[in-house]
Amino acid sequence: AKIEELRSRHEEMKKDVEEAKRRAEEAKQRADELSKQIEEAEYQLMVQREDRLRQLKELLEAQTESEENEQMRIERKRMDMLSERKEELEKLKEKLTEDEQAVWDYEYQQLKTDKEREYANSIRKQKLKEQKEKERIRQQEWEQQDREIEKALTTRSKEEKDRLIKEANELYKEALDLYREQDFVGARAKFFAVDSLIPGYRAAKIYAERAQNHIDNMKYKEEVDNKEEKNELQKEILEDNINSDGDVSDQVKTPLDTEIEKAQARIARYEQRQIEKQLKAQEKQEVLAVKDNSLELIKERESLAESNEDRTLKEEEKDLKLDQKKQLIKDSRKEAEERRVKIQVNALLNEILTFTEQEKALEVKEKQQQFDHLLEISNISSKYKLKMQRKLQTKQAKVLRDLEKQKRKMEVISKKREIELSKDENRQENLRQQEMSELTEKIKREEERLQKEREKYKDVLGTQRSAKSSAKADESDTLTERFKRLKAEKKSSGLEKELESLRDRGEQSDHIELEKIVVMRQAKLKKDRERIQQEFDANIERLYDKAVATYRSGRHEQAKELFLEIDSLKPDYKKSHSYLSKIEEKLTNKIPKQSLRQQMRPQVESEKSRRDVIFEALDSVEKGF
Repeated sequence: AKIEELRSRHEEMKKDVEEAKRRAEEAKQRADELSKQIEEAEYQLMVQREDRLRQLKELLEAQTESEENEQMRIERKRMDMLSERKEELEKLKEKLTEDEQAVWDYEYQQLKTDKEREYANSIRKQKLKEQKEKERIRQQEWEQQDREIEKALTTRSKEEKDRLIKEANELYKEALDLYREQDFVGARAKFFAVDSLIPGYRAAKIYAERAQNHIDNMKYKEEVDNKEEKNELQKEILEDNINSDGDVSDQVKTPLDTEIEKAQARIARYEQRQIEKQLKAQEKQEVLAVKDNSLELIKERESLAESNEDRTLKEEEKDLKLDQKKQLIKDSRKEAEERRVKIQVNALLNEILTFTEQEKALEVKEKQQQFDHLLEISNISSKYKLKMQRKLQTKQAKVLRDLEKQKRKMEVISKKREIELSKDENRQENLRQQEMSELTEKIKREEERLQKEREKYKDVLGTQRSAKSSAKADESDTLTERFKRLKAEKKSSGLEKELESLRDRGEQSDHIELEKIVVMRQAKLKKDRERIQQEFDANIERLYDKAVATYRSGRHEQAKELFLEIDSLKPDYKKSHSYLSKIEEKLTNKIPKQSLRQQMRPQVESEKSRRDVIFEALDSVEKGF
C-alpha cells in the first residue's frame, strides 16, 4: 500500500511538473510575442530614425546659417525623433489595458528569473536522476554480491566438508596404527583430534575412551609394581639386618664378603623382576589377541556409526543452509527497507531545501514534520538519523544565508539605482534650468534687437518721408509752374493727362518701396518667431517626457511639480491635465481635494504666462511694421 501511495504521489508530481512546464512554455511564448512586437517597433523606429537622419543631412547641406543655429537644429531634430519614438511606444502600450501592461511588465521582468529557476530545476532533476541511477546500480551490486556470497558459501562448505573428512580419515588411520602398537597416549590424542574436527566420526570417541582406560590400568599396575618393589627392598634390608645382628657364631666376615653377597642378592632380584615382566607381557599379548578377534565387530559398528554420522552431517548442513538463507532474506529485507527509507529521507530533504529557497514557510513546516516523523518511525540506525538531521540543518542554514546575501545584494543595487536616478534627475533639472535661462536670455536679446531695429527703421522711414516730401514739394512746384506755362501756351493740347500720370507715378513708387521693406521685415520676424516657437516646443517636449517618466517611476510629488510647470508655460499640453488629475487621486490622503490647476496657478486670471507675453510682443512688433 505504501508503494502504491508513493507511486500515485510520483505520478501526481509528474503531472504537476508537466503542468508547470506547459505554463512556462505559454509564458515563454507570450514573452516571445511581446519581444517580437518590441523588436518590430524598434525596427520601425530605427527606419524612421534613418529617414530622419537622412532628411536632416539634406537640410544641413542646404542651410547656410551659422554654426550655432545648425547645432540647435540638429538637437531639435534629435529631440523630435526621440519624442516621436516615445509617443509611438506610448501608443503601443496604450492599446493594452492596465492589467495587460502589468502582466507584460511582470513577465518581462521575471523572464530572466524564470529562466534561472528553470535552469536550477533542471540541474536538481538531473542530480535526482543521477542519484536514482546510482541507487539502482548499488542495488544491482548488492544483489550480485549476495549471489556471490551464497555461491561462495555453498562451494566453501562443500570444500570444507571434503577437507575435514579427508583430514579426519588420515588422523583416524594414524590413531588406529598407534592403538595397535599400544601407544595409547598418542592414540588417545589422535582420536580426540578426530572427534574435535568431526564430532561422532566413526568410533573415534570409543577408541579414545578405551585408550584412556588402558592408560589408567597401566598407571595403576606401575604403582602396584613400585609398591611391591619397595616392600621387597624393605624386607631384604630387614633380613640383612637380622642376619648380621643374629649371628652367634664366632666366624668373622670381611666387608668384601658382605658386599659380594649383597650384589648377588640384587642380581637375583633383578632377574626375578625381568621374568615377571615377560610374563605380564605375554598375558597382555594374549589379551590383545582376544581383542583382535573382535575387530570385525568393531568395524561393523564403525560403518554404522559412519552412516549415522553422514545422515546427521547432511541434516546439519541442510539446517545450516536454511538458516543462512533465512538470515540472508532477513538481511536483504532489512537493507531494502533501509534503502527505501533513505531514499524517502533524501527526497524530503531536497523538497525542504527547495521550499526554503522559494521562501514558502508553510510547506517547509509540513515537510519538516514529515521528515522528523519518518526518522522517528524508521528502523535505521540512530547514527544515520543524527547525520541526516545535521545535514538538513547545515544545508538549510546555507540556503538561508544565501537568501540573506541575495536580499542584501538587491538592497544595495536598489540603493545604487536610486542614487543614480537622483543624480540623473538633478543633472536633467540643471540642464533644463540652464536651457530655460538661455532661452529667456535669447528672447530678451531678440526683443532688444527688434526694438532697436524698429526704432532704427522708424528713424530711417522718417528721414525718407521728409526727403520725399521735400522732393515732392519741389517737384510739385516745378510741375505747377510747368503746368501753368504749358496751359497758357497750349490750352488745347493733352498735357494735363501727362501731368496727372507723373503725379500718380511718384506716389506709387514710394508706396511700392515701403511695402517691399515691410514685407522683408515681416518675413524675417516670422522666421524668427517660428524658430523661437520650435525651440520652445522642444524644451516643453523634453520637460513633458521627464514628467511622464517621473510619474511612472512612482515619484508623484516631483511629477506634480513638473506638470504644474508645463501647465504654467503651455496650458492643456498633451495629457498633462489627465496626469494631474491622476496624481490628485493618488495624493488624496496627503493633499486636500481641490483643483490642482487652481493650486498651481492662482493668478492665471490676473497674470499672463511667459509664453503669452513673448508672443504678444512678437505680434506687436509685426503689427508695428
